[in-house]
Amino acid sequence: MAITGRPATDIQTFEDIIRGGLIYVDKTAFLAKMLDTGIKTWFLARPRRFGKSLTVTTFKAIFSGKKELFKDMAIEKRLGEEKFASRPVIHLDMSKVESGEGPDNFKKSLSQRIHEIALNLEIDLPLDLSPSDTLSSLIFRIFWRDRLQAAVLIDEYDAPITNLIDKPSEAEKVRALLHGFFKQLKANDKYLSFVFVTGITKYLQGGPYSGFNNHTDISLNPKYATLTGFTHEEIKSYYGRQIKEVAETLKVTEKKLLDEMKNYYNGFCFDGKTLVYNPFSTAQFFKAK
Repeated sequence: MAITGRPATDIQTFEDIIRGGLIYVDKTAFLAKMLDTGIKTWFLARPRRFGKSLTVTTFKAIFSGKKELFKDMAIEKRLGEEKFASRPVIHLDMSKVESGEGPDNFKKSLSQRIHEIALNLEIDLPLDLSPSDTLSSLIFRIFWRDRLQAAVLIDEYDAPITNLIDKPSEAEKVRALLHGFFKQLKANDKYLSFVFVTGITKYLQGGPYSGFNNHTDISLNPKYATLTGFTHEEIKSYYGRQIKEVAETLKVTEKKLLDEMKNYYNGFCFDGKTLVYNPFSTAQFFKAK
């Protein structure tokens, strides 16, 4: 489904893009494919501003039962199936957790974020638990109250560490805390229906994250190479009006414009053969023109 509004540049939330009438390149067929596999725990690494948050919030809209947002999309007709049913969602954006002032501040900020999620779910949590125990308590209390397995969506999982790249000793302490935190996702597996974690690095592959080793990594999986980013055909299909307008403004043919855009934006590859455009840079280009 192509929305004929303006390109989405400063908005990375699926619901806001759809309700705002912005252009959304339909990637929901990939999300349906993931749910069809029956695999519970997933991991995706991508560069910054490459659609990770949009993917996370699209899953959130699916699990929140907001069927009206998916009109004419690939997944629309399947939203009545049990695997797409509504369920409680624990959505944690780790880029919003403070870590710059050290591990104590990080623990406080992470616990606060989990309590905010619990508040939105109308669940009371003890105030004196560690972040990992707070997460575990939230997962269990959701199941105890609703008799439903929650979905956990964690965006930018590695942000607290990458924010401390110039403070290695502090980063190591935060990493140790995150080990226990992510370990709870495996420990509480029976209370969870779906787990999706994104980041820009692959710390999850071992070391302090070895406790979270039951995930399926699709970062370089050819089946999901175009899950984020835009293919050349998607650019032509979804941005046809913008291509025409910019070509007229620059007094070049549409083919010439597309050829030049390829040189600038179509250089990312996650399967060794399929090229995709950086979505943020591409949208910025159309917005600027």
